[in-house]
Amino acid sequence: MRRITTVLACAALLHAATSGAAQDTRFEDALSQYEVGRYEEAFTTFARLADEGHCESARIASEMARFGRQLYAKDFELAPARTQRWPQAPECLATSVATRK
Repeated sequence: MRRITTVLACAALLHAATSGAAQDTRFEDALSQYEVGRYEEAFTTFARLADEGHCESARIASEMARFGRQLYAKDFELAPARTQRWPQAPECLATSVATRK
């Protein structure tokens, strides 16, 4: 039983590390899209990452939606129910509390 638990724990850690690396790559891609003015593609990627709990992506997508008309001459639509879930990710709460201190 102990071996099974250990194997499952290792598999979970490997999955988390792989998912984190994939998120990092997609985040870098979104930043590149943003930097060359492909704002709609960048926004879509940031929003999807935010749905997965990526804090910085949630912050950027929220700001893009908030200031879309003024900064990008485009309205980026976000459903309130969707954005309400973003700050609830545990990592985001820990980050926001740490930055307030």
